[in-house]
Amino acid sequence: MSLIVPYDQWKEQRLKEMQEIDKGVECPDCDGDGEIECCECGYDRVCKRCYGAGEIAASDHPQYQPSPIQYYEAVKADMEAYCSWTRKDFSTMFEPIKQQMCNTLPGVDHYIRQQNRIAQQDLETAS
Repeated sequence: MSLIVPYDQWKEQRLKEMQEIDKGVECPDCDGDGEIECCECGYDRVCKRCYGAGEIAASDHPQYQPSPIQYYEAVKADMEAYCSWTRKDFSTMFEPIKQQMCNTLPGVDHYIRQQNRIAQQDLETAS
């Protein structure tokens, strides 16, 4: 039995949860104005994404879509909690999972390298 929910199932569940509590967020096309200036004539026209409301559902906004990096962070947090509860070594348990994510999920490998660089810079600054 696996402790980890596959990314596709996790993403589907997050989207369902978002739709249940969907809140309005600022429309990214019109920046919440409800109107967009026409690039040809300069007149304002009603935004086609939000239909003039200035807001769209969070589940329709690209920024709020579940991502592989959010999945990585969620799994990492769950594994930290699991290892703490079971008194297992986090590094030993998480390393194969991390490697699999790096090989299969877009952007995760880059994200981890970036986080490692930031941590290294913080250590150098603290010294």
